[in-house]
Amino acid sequence: MLRVKMKLTGLLFFLIMVLILPAAGYAAGSDWPQFHNSANSAGYSTSAAPNTNNLLWASENIGASISSSPVIAGGKVYVYGCPSSDGFSASKSSIVCLDETTGDKIWETAIDKSKWGSWSSPAYDNGKIFIGSGSKAFCLDATSGTILWSYPMHLDVVNGSPRVVDGKAFFTDWDPNHGGISYIYCLDANGGSRIWEHQLVGDSQSTPAYCDGKIYVNSWGYVTGANTGANNTYCLDAGDGHEIWHQQGLEKQTCGSPSVGGGKVFVATYDFYGMGELAALDAGDGHIIWGPITIQRTDTTPAYADGKLYLCGGCAGYSDQETYCFDAETGNQIWKQSDLGNWTCSVAVADNKVFVGKAGEFFDYTGVYALDVADGHVVWSSDKGGASPVVADGKVFSLSGGIVYAFGSASASVSVTGVSLDKTADTIPVGGTDTLTATIAPANASNQGITWASDNETVATVDAAGKVTAVSTGTANITVTTTDGGFTAACLVTVTSGGGSGNDLNGDGIVNVVDLILIGQRFGDSDVPGWINLDVNRDGKVDILDMVLVAQNFTS
Repeated sequence: MLRVKMKLTGLLFFLIMVLILPAAGYAAGSDWPQFHNSANSAGYSTSAAPNTNNLLWASENIGASISSSPVIAGGKVYVYGCPSSDGFSASKSSIVCLDETTGDKIWETAIDKSKWGSWSSPAYDNGKIFIGSGSKAFCLDATSGTILWSYPMHLDVVNGSPRVVDGKAFFTDWDPNHGGISYIYCLDANGGSRIWEHQLVGDSQSTPAYCDGKIYVNSWGYVTGANTGANNTYCLDAGDGHEIWHQQGLEKQTCGSPSVGGGKVFVATYDFYGMGELAALDAGDGHIIWGPITIQRTDTTPAYADGKLYLCGGCAGYSDQETYCFDAETGNQIWKQSDLGNWTCSVAVADNKVFVGKAGEFFDYTGVYALDVADGHVVWSSDKGGASPVVADGKVFSLSGGIVYAFGSASASVSVTGVSLDKTADTIPVGGTDTLTATIAPANASNQGITWASDNETVATVDAAGKVTAVSTGTANITVTTTDGGFTAACLVTVTSGGGSGNDLNGDGIVNVVDLILIGQRFGDSDVPGWINLDVNRDGKVDILDMVLVAQNFTS
């Protein structure tokens, strides 16, 4: 009796999972939901990107924060609005929501006024918008703009943007008096309660990066010199905030934000009186793998894509501006483009192009440039936008002069990001047929083309519509492949001898939970004779695979 109860308990768990797992298979499109796009702050997008400078739209002057970047999610553009005449003193602050297709304003919500010329960027997650402004963290409803909660911080939010992942929102703050400490906060993304906070040495204007359950964040101080304790990169446990390691070996100011990739943490530095540096740290223990390499001073975040780093630096009016590409494994420079970039511009990488701004006055920008990833030559440019560009849904978005600009074609391409099938296993009797359904993600992908193939046409064939015909007993993998991107999904088809459905185990003419219960009563049996119909896939065992085959062919 105990054995039967255990089998039935396992059966119920299985049935629940059958219902839940399809919903969990949703694949997001090519949004850009947070600063530098991904949790690890890589600054890379799988989206297509425009090959020309065609301007789709320019928003009204919404006072978009100079040097900030927008985020794109669900067909909307979210921007931190901080109108300022000098790039430093904001007259007010708000979150502005624009229509991604037209640039029209949908809503605007006032929040606490920014301080010290902050160029923070918003973050989107699960229908909510997050931003740090003044001395508070805010969460707004992404549809209506209603403020859902706010959290008072110890100090001011300056330049650092929120990182939202796994139901947690991470914020940093900055001491205008440079008192030697600052904080990183982990807040519950739904209610705004504090989960933990960790004190940092120096000021932090860093956007945290997240990877493998760890948070990476920078802090800095005006004191210079190696091992002074003023300049730090921290690795913290994302769950409870305890320190795993911190690196103090970089002499220059770690004012910017780290990115993570390939087991490394990439950090670029600023110097108020000279050149900056670039270094790679070991993500596990923080030791310096390569560098520091001399570059133009910068507060920007290195972009990481295909084993390479892309970033820019230089301070307009005080030094040259340069955009770089480095080998992420060795630190060797691959190319450099002069007269482009600035110390506040974090570049974006997509579709074999690097997007960077050209510096203007008062932290503002005078244009956006698309560079070839291979050698850095200019593919196209515009005299609009330039501040930390982002790429989403086949378009490039960037700010300048308080205005948001969108570049792309009128019918900008939306790239395929994956494909799934309604079944991963199927049983069909000889002579029978079944039609598989493929779902491309995102649903609005421009190219919906797919092809079908069978790896064993003597057992089962498939036509262009996904209709599978059982030819002879055995197994065959039916695979669907997307024309755009070559993404695949497969279904294992088992063909049984004729005589009705191989899934109707009790012969009552329907396939339902009763057939699953029959399997449950012999669940775990091995060395099963071929004539036992409970072994649906004929592998000699009565197990979860047999349940899957039956559950996917319910008729009642």
